[in-house]
Amino acid sequence: MDKKSLQDLIEAERTGRNPGATVVLEDETHLKINDHPYELVMDHKAAFNKAELSDRFNSYYSKFDYLVGDWGFEQLRLRGFYANDRNVLTESKIEALEDFLAEKANLGCAYFVLHNLDVRQQPQKKSRKPADGNSRRRRSRNRRSTNKSTAHVREKAEPVASKPGKQDAGTVKTVGHNRRRHFTIREKKD
Repeated sequence: MDKKSLQDLIEAERTGRNPGATVVLEDETHLKINDHPYELVMDHKAAFNKAELSDRFNSYYSKFDYLVGDWGFEQLRLRGFYANDRNVLTESKIEALEDFLAEKANLGCAYFVLHNLDVRQQPQKKSRKPADGNSRRRRSRNRRSTNKSTAHVREKAEPVASKPGKQDAGTVKTVGHNRRRHFTIREKKD
């Protein structure tokens, strides 16, 4: 299969598939995607294309405050970002847009930024931490350390028999007999 027939096959497949979203332009900077209002904040190098956005958009992007579309190899790539006041990782916030464009997008590519005016926030997952802020693991560790049955045991130092050819004869202390730790300390004789 040559390159031209492969390209024709890709185009036929693209025209046959249903668009992922309905995009309606209200004016130059306002639009609706699946009846949710968006605002075109930035359109660098006239990157915004209604038809391509309609093909690429997925309902997954509805949870983000900002939607960034960048062009590379004649393909539109979408990426969602949260507002700066959200409690998420810094690289997921819109303040990291410049870093994203410098590191992950093609150098000097055309891009656009859409602001979601009607964000669908996902319900927060229940935290595993108790109300006082301490985790269970930390509390259980503290209980273990105060338990006297698991305290470290010190044994008497036993003299080590010197082997011919070795200079470091000394004593051995075995410390830390509990179910998890066991280690030996060797001391040289002075």
